Amino acid sequence: MIEFAREIKYRLFSYLESLRYRGKTNRETFQKIYENRLWGNSSQQFYSGPGSHDVKVVDPFVKDVLAFLKSLPNSPIVIDLGCGDFNVGSKLFEACQLYIACDVVPKLIEYNKVKFVNKSIDFRCVDIVKDELPKGEVVIIRQVLQHLSNADIALVLPKLAAFKYLIITEHIPVGNFVPNLDKPSGLGIRMHNGLKKDSGVVITEPPFNFKAASVQTLQTTICEDQSQVVTWLFTI
Repeated sequence: MIEFAREIKYRLFSYLESLRYRGKTNRETFQKIYENRLWGNSSQQFYSGPGSHDVKVVDPFVKDVLAFLKSLPNSPIVIDLGCGDFNVGSKLFEACQLYIACDVVPKLIEYNKVKFVNKSIDFRCVDIVKDELPKGEVVIIRQVLQHLSNADIALVLPKLAAFKYLIITEHIPVGNFVPNLDKPSGLGIRMHNGLKKDSGVVITEPPFNFKAASVQTLQTTICEDQSQVVTWLFTI
């Protein structure tokens, strides 16, 4: 009975979110999210939410990713897909030959170009679902796929075979859960749907079954609500 009630709540959540963004492209959807400050009210013109600013989540990620980037034989070209307000990327780019920071929202990219001026940073407006991705050695997708539908994720994953290394971060439940329950692309994630414990994106699980030469857990942060933010490192 409890599981049935959870399923009904999840279906209701998905239906209401689909109504919110019906008929909108991902570019229009995420532009509206930023314009309406739906990821948090901040003095910043663009704000990517606490997941990009909470030091308990951001600092361990930055520490471990920097250690990996510096361990490579040559300073890499890094592609950040879904760079948001660049609070996280701004702490990583100095370890890179070139840091190509991509986001689907044009106004956000133009804002970042003015705020973060450095010859090692290249901001580009890219729809990771529809567009060709820039070329590089390492791709970072940090808490981005969780906002996309399964259909959109399935269009992104084949493009990642062009990279040598893939760093993916997702917000998922602790313990056993059913991964990759579908949702519309937009504001919510599979964790935040009114349920205490639900789902999250794990690309190695069905329906995606992403294959890589190796995969390791690079970093795990346990959140106050006993969910977790997990970063995986894939060697393609």
